[in-house]
Amino acid sequence: MLRHVTIILTLFLAATLALPAQEPSKGSGVGKAGAEIINYFTKPKQQVISDSRSQFYLSTNLFDWVDFATINLDFGMPVAQRWSLVAGAKFNPWTFKPTKGDYTEVYNHQMSFSLGARFWPWYVNSGWWACAKVQYTDYAITGVWRPALDTGKGVGLSLSVGYCLMINKHINLDFGGGFWAGRMFKHTVYQSIRRMEVREDGPMNFIAINDITIGIQYLF
Repeated sequence: MLRHVTIILTLFLAATLALPAQEPSKGSGVGKAGAEIINYFTKPKQQVISDSRSQFYLSTNLFDWVDFATINLDFGMPVAQRWSLVAGAKFNPWTFKPTKGDYTEVYNHQMSFSLGARFWPWYVNSGWWACAKVQYTDYAITGVWRPALDTGKGVGLSLSVGYCLMINKHINLDFGGGFWAGRMFKHTVYQSIRRMEVREDGPMNFIAINDITIGIQYLF
């Protein structure tokens, strides 16, 4: 009896190995459930992430508004799961005339533009980010830190890091900070706006704090 069973099992095994390999199908005898199991282990895995937060956004920095009412606006557009393009502009034309103190005028005039990219370790527009930008500025400042009039035009590279806190589907709070370094191709420092004696003049390299951000983003 055992001999007959052994012969039958041997013939069955040989017939099974002789069958050609084929994809699971309706006629393969595997069935729908079996095909799903096979596909689960054989097909490459793909992480399914909702694209509900993949929209472009507009944002404004409250820190800049407090800094002598500097008008500012940033634009961001996702280009991949962890990357977005960013562009921004700042403009400050205001002049203040204190009624007290030694300064006749106080202002932080500027016109700045930037273009760069943000990297998001988790997902675009959410969580931690790191940003690199090329930046241009044209500024004139006096009375803010000292009576001297400091003017210049320059370009440089900005690096910053921060965190984007999701409030709801359309609103983010954005926090960050960094620095930028580059070249002032035009730079002059005068004694004051009353005494226009030149203290410094000529191109110079620089490094400065930049992109201190307490912002509000609106995602479309």
